[in-house]
Amino acid sequence: MTRFSSLPAALLVFGMSAGAACAADLSRPAPVAPAAPAYPETIAAYGFNWTGAYVGANVGYRWLDDKASGAAGRANLNSGSAAGGLQAGYLFQTGPMVYGAELDATYGRNSKSANVPGGRIDAAMDWQGSARGRLGFAFDRVLVYGTGGVAVANFDSDGHGGGKTATNSDTRVGWTAGGGLEYALSKNVSLRGEYLYSDFGRNSVSYPGTGLGGSKQDLTSHLARLGVNFKF
Repeated sequence: MTRFSSLPAALLVFGMSAGAACAADLSRPAPVAPAAPAYPETIAAYGFNWTGAYVGANVGYRWLDDKASGAAGRANLNSGSAAGGLQAGYLFQTGPMVYGAELDATYGRNSKSANVPGGRIDAAMDWQGSARGRLGFAFDRVLVYGTGGVAVANFDSDGHGGGKTATNSDTRVGWTAGGGLEYALSKNVSLRGEYLYSDFGRNSVSYPGTGLGGSKQDLTSHLARLGVNFKF
């Protein structure tokens, strides 16, 4: 009888020990999950990131303003032409601000002839290029930007008079400025529309032996184009 009478006391002691152990487990703090890694500041609102190098191609229309004046009188040598080319650059993004630099080369044959007293002048422009900075603001996949820098172009001018022809070929350096809008189709491909105005100053031209004398040409161009970029 003594053995059986101690059984309830043993069960009571076991139950109290188990309850104390459960209470101790409940008092322990829950494990803390590791903090998520911070996003870099170059990603605007965790959206598309414009940072990186890119190359691309473009096609558009170029209008050349070429006004000649001098001993042979005045001549309007304005002309329009389709134009296309390549571009390459690098962009950085800090918050919504995007900035970088770009090189481009464009080819198109702008040519025009004009009769002047004593003969005729032919003028043409084929290639032009630029080295420009870019600065804009990103709205996720949309980038609105301005651009400006140094422009260079090749101009040819022929004077015909007195049965002779004199040819001039000159590489001119000037400035360019413009802007555009670019949209990212995917992580690596974007489309853009862009306008550039370029001013190459006043160019002095002479046509020896033709009787036309010398002239000065004010040279500016307008370039509107669409392009595609491939970002690395």
